[in-house]
Amino acid sequence: MMIREIAIVGGYMTYRETSLILKLVNAAAAVACIVVAVVVIPQLEQGNRLPLGATPAFALGILPLLAVALTSWRLFSRIAQGELFSKENAYLLRLMGYFAAADALLWLVLLVTYLVAVSPVAFSVVASLSVALIFAISLTVIAAALSLFTTRASSLKDENDLVI
Repeated sequence: MMIREIAIVGGYMTYRETSLILKLVNAAAAVACIVVAVVVIPQLEQGNRLPLGATPAFALGILPLLAVALTSWRLFSRIAQGELFSKENAYLLRLMGYFAAADALLWLVLLVTYLVAVSPVAFSVVASLSVALIFAISLTVIAAALSLFTTRASSLKDENDLVI
């Protein structure tokens, strides 16, 4: 018998409901990144509040995050079908970890490049690049850990399914 609900405070949420909420938040985050890249950063750069080149740098920095969003969409679709502890989900989480690690590397390169190439440095830019770097590192750690846990849970599930 497969459990089709996830316990939440005050009741239960189905896998489909959970998947829908995760997809909505995921889509909102991806759209927000794109809006910032296309509208906010260019305006700040044109107003000389950000250094020249900030727009393409930010766009480059969010590309791996958009790859994480697309990959997580696949994961959330599997959750809607009741697929939680599977090797495919572990693979998707591992892939998300690789994209997040690539993003961390990009933000690190952008931060170092900014510190070396721009004088005087603006605290707000250094802080923003540092927050992006820390976020990407944290996302890498979380995705990698969840991939490991999911792999192990999948193995235990497979062993349990073999028991008669």
